[in-house]
Amino acid sequence: MQTKNLSGVAFVAAGATHAMAVKSDGTVWAWGSNERGQRGNGDAYDLYTPKQVLGLSGGLKLAAGELHSMMVGSDGTGWAWGFNDDGQLGNGNPLYIPLPIQSLLN
Repeated sequence: MQTKNLSGVAFVAAGATHAMAVKSDGTVWAWGSNERGQRGNGDAYDLYTPKQVLGLSGGLKLAAGELHSMMVGSDGTGWAWGFNDDGQLGNGNPLYIPLPIQSLLN
């Protein structure tokens, strides 16, 4: 079945309870669970249709873990958000981050 309100998709990624897409214009869209900020929108509720992740553009590739997400931008920058208890976001602290931040991987 086609995902509602989503076309022009260039890349998709799926975590355990959320999914994301990069459209051909570089915008990032996410839907599903957001219990640890893995959708990157700063809220804490489930979303049943795609919503644009604000503050991200120039998306090239995505990766989705169980409760965290990452993006590589077309300029080579790395971005991460979501659950971070084991340091998976690469930002140097164990707090979960509900909005995209530039990763130390740059």
